[in-house]
Amino acid sequence: MAAANEPSFANWMKVTGRYLVGQELFPVNPLVTSVQPFDVTHTITNEELHKELLNAGESPEIHLLDQYYAVLPVDYLQVFLEKNSVDSLQWIKDYRDCDNMALYLWAALNIINPSAAFGLAIGTTSSGGWHAWNVYRDESGVNFLEPQNDEELNPAEYRAKIFIL
Repeated sequence: MAAANEPSFANWMKVTGRYLVGQELFPVNPLVTSVQPFDVTHTITNEELHKELLNAGESPEIHLLDQYYAVLPVDYLQVFLEKNSVDSLQWIKDYRDCDNMALYLWAALNIINPSAAFGLAIGTTSSGGWHAWNVYRDESGVNFLEPQNDEELNPAEYRAKIFIL
């Protein structure tokens, strides 16, 4: 329980007028998209993906929750991102920041492609700050994606410490 002089989440919501699911703070609509699931033509085992992710991070902790993953077709993610609106959400420190955006995008893609090789990465940037972004495996290999603007990230500038797919 928060001390009387400490701000609480419930108090913050009361003061700001923000609400939970379906409203401004935790939106549902940006997760809904008209994009169809992709046809799975190539899968990768969790052992194979684990080896690839080891090379994409800095001695990362890797949590792969499925036995097999569907490799994304190279052009699919661009089509998905054009129809998805997670990147249009307003950034709110500690409530809708990098980790929340990465989780929203992961959920949005997972809703229509539950076996996709798409997940969450947490690590540091070249400037030393902690950050969360999305990681995915398409036909070209392992890639990083910034969910706040749908831009590909340069792996040389990001040191993943944790991957979860």
